Amino acid sequence: MNYLEIKNKPYRAIRTGIGVIMILVAVSWIVLYYDDRKVFDLVLAITFILTGIYHMTEGFGIERSWIRAEGSILTIKWIDRLRVRRIPESEVESICLGRYSIIFNLKDSKPFKLKLGYMGMKDKVSLYDFFTDYAKDRGLVIFRNPDPKK
Repeated sequence: MNYLEIKNKPYRAIRTGIGVIMILVAVSWIVLYYDDRKVFDLVLAITFILTGIYHMTEGFGIERSWIRAEGSILTIKWIDRLRVRRIPESEVESICLGRYSIIFNLKDSKPFKLKLGYMGMKDKVSLYDFFTDYAKDRGLVIFRNPDPKK
């Protein structure tokens, strides 16, 4: 397994619903205020349309979560982080699989934590399987942390 993309269905459904509502508000705004023809009304409608598209496309693709194992580097793009994190295999001391987070204990820097609180059970299981296989293939130490919210 070299690539894993997390598709959080409840989160995606909520975001799509918000996007559809924003686009409907924009269309109704244009219809209701078409006679006024003010620049403010047009700018507001365009803003609502762009916001709706942003929500429907998961932030134009920015808000996707994925993990890629490329050679000896683990690349992680997580939904609550703007930047991609690249972790060399030689830097990982251990991987701790918890109920609410996955923690990478690194040799030279502070631990790197992935929060799992918003994920569904299927997503968590696929994530646990990915990291278990990754640690087995690379010979890394992996363990489960039973402590809640740690």
